[in-house]
Amino acid sequence: MRITERAIKGIFDVELDPAADHRGWLIKPFDARPFAAAGLTAEWRQVIVQFTEHKNTLKGLHHQAEPFLEAKLIAPIEGRCFWVSVDLRHESPTFGQWGGAVLDADKRNSLYVSRGFAHGCLTLSDHVNLLICADNDYSPDHGVSIAWNDPTFAIDWPLLADTEVVMKAEHRDAPPFAAVRGKLGL
Repeated sequence: MRITERAIKGIFDVELDPAADHRGWLIKPFDARPFAAAGLTAEWRQVIVQFTEHKNTLKGLHHQAEPFLEAKLIAPIEGRCFWVSVDLRHESPTFGQWGGAVLDADKRNSLYVSRGFAHGCLTLSDHVNLLICADNDYSPDHGVSIAWNDPTFAIDWPLLADTEVVMKAEHRDAPPFAAVRGKLGL
């Protein structure tokens, strides 16, 4: 396992090394020792399996407000997606900047994102299955949706031109960042 911090502090690429033989392979998306060696500690409060049927499905942006901020580990089990994390840590020098990563089950790569980020996901293949670990409880009263296409962030989503974007109304009609900033305490 190799853990490397990205340009935006708080976002880490996690490269997994499979143990493989003629029967198949085994990977550990999380191992406390390498994470601790990278300065990351996590006590997971939720382990989520998220399945998305069709490519070009967009989920997010979503953020949990205080006191329910979440660090997340996102590991693809099947398929490919583009995961976006937007820095909403007010004191951060990269506040408002976003980082995107292609997570690919065939490449066995994962992403760890510290608390204080909004998240979004665009599937790049059919049948995307993600394992998501979160270090805090989910609170619907503290969940905030932000417009996926907010010009404040100018996220460069790799939308697939040959396929209609699939999105639920809550995400399609989410308010701009300026309208929810106060609810987030920013």
